[in-house]
Parts: sequence; structure tokens; C-alpha cells
Amino acid sequence: MTGGAAGRSHRRWVPFWALQAYELVAALLFVWVSAHLVHGTLLTLTGVVLALCCLTADGPLGIVRWCGRRLHVAVVLVVAAASLGALALASLRPDAEGLVLLLIFQAGLGYTALLTATTPQAARADRTAGHDGAADGAATGSAALDRAARSLGGAAAAGRKAAEARRPAVEDSARRTARGAGRLAGRLTGRSPSAGRPVPPAEP
Repeated sequence: MTGGAAGRSHRRWVPFWALQAYELVAALLFVWVSAHLVHGTLLTLTGVVLALCCLTADGPLGIVRWCGRRLHVAVVLVVAAASLGALALASLRPDAEGLVLLLIFQAGLGYTALLTATTPQAARADRTAGHDGAADGAATGSAALDRAARSLGGAAAAGRKAAEARRPAVEDSARRTARGAGRLAGRLTGRSPSAGRPVPPAEP
């Protein structure tokens, strides 16, 4: 869930200040146009709400900065949807010029809000650096394991070579030992049984 939210945040490429600037321009334009229309109440209300949202958001153009960035995006989307929904009321519906202006700017406002990155750039850079550091650490650990495996393989190969080189001497020593043991056993078992008995004297 967290990985999916991070991926969506990375795909949002509109900076937060651009959304605030869009809101401020739309608010000023709505108020200015509504002053020249007979039915401009909805434009005036929408412009005032957008100006308040811009000035209270936790962003570069915010003054009070009460509202967090994610909450601000959600509020802007609600304001855009509410102003478009209010067109169903005949008493709040502006003239043709105001209607076209409201439809165009509110649709663009909703689209811009959906593409606005709510995570500060420094935090995204730190997160990216953390992922890169973890990847580098994993690569370093893998390289160390590879080196250790190669060292063990080299030590085993050297041990086999040393054993092969000493094998003739060990076999020759074993053969000499076996021959000496055979000669000793032959001397011990080759004595006659009468060799130890006394010879009786000859009769006269």
C-alpha cells in the first residue's frame, strides 16, 4: 500500500506552487468577471474560497499555512466539484460568459490538483537517496559474498594441489613402513620350536 502511494506521488510532476498560482489567478479572474455580470454570485463565492485555500495552504505561496498539502488538494477538488454542481441551481447559475469561464477553469483546476505532488522535493530526494543507499548496500554485500566464495574456492584448490604433490611421498613412506613391519613379523614368527629346548646328553 505504501509502495503504491509512493509510486503515484512520483508520477505527479506538477509542483505545489503551480497549483497555488492557478488558484490565485482563477480567484482574481472570477471576482473580476463577476463584477461585470448580473448573476455572478457563484463566481464570487468560488473566487473567495479559492483565494482562501491558496493563502492557507502549506506551500510557497501560503501565508497562514494551516492546511497540509494533501488536505489542500482534497479541498480544492471538493471546491471544484461543488462549484460545478451548483450550476444545477438556476439562482446561482451565472451568465453565458461566466458559465464558460467557470467550466473551463474548474475543470483545469481539478486536473491540475490530481497531478500535483504533495510531497516536498527535499523529502522525495531523501527517500530516493535512501532507496539508492539500500541498493548500494545490497550490491556491496553481494560483492563481499562473491569475494568470500572465490577465496574459499581458491583455498580448497590449493589444498587439493598440495595433497596431490605430497601423495607419492606419503605412499612411499607407507610402503616402507609396511615392508619393515613384515620383516619384523617374519623374524618373530620364523624361530623353530626346538630352538629353545636343551639338548639331552648322549648315552655312553
